[in-house]
Amino acid sequence: SDGDRVYDVSKRLQESLAGDFAEHGLAVVCLRLGHVVDAAAGVDLEGAPLAGLGYCRGGWVEIAGVTRSLAAAARAPMPNETMLLHVIGDERARDRYDVADTEMLQGVPITERFMDY
Repeated sequence: SDGDRVYDVSKRLQESLAGDFAEHGLAVVCLRLGHVVDAAAGVDLEGAPLAGLGYCRGGWVEIAGVTRSLAAAARAPMPNETMLLHVIGDERARDRYDVADTEMLQGVPITERFMDY
């Protein structure tokens, strides 16, 4: 949809701006999150039941995985460059994005299982 394309373009522009800051000596980490869900409660962050949600192209990520990734990004020493890290827990999306690199760089696991949904 056009809304998805506008959203994607706006995120790319934000990442580009972050890169400009990195060129001036700041370390920047951009976390590309999947659709954040609370699998324990069986809902996404807007309260929609996971059982009724279709697969989104960005994949799902459990809120606990996002929290671990944010904490790792906040405490890790970063070079003065822009790092783009995919934070996606859905196994089906791991082949499409470099989630293994994110896990290696941050030292935290992200993969969750959403088999029940």
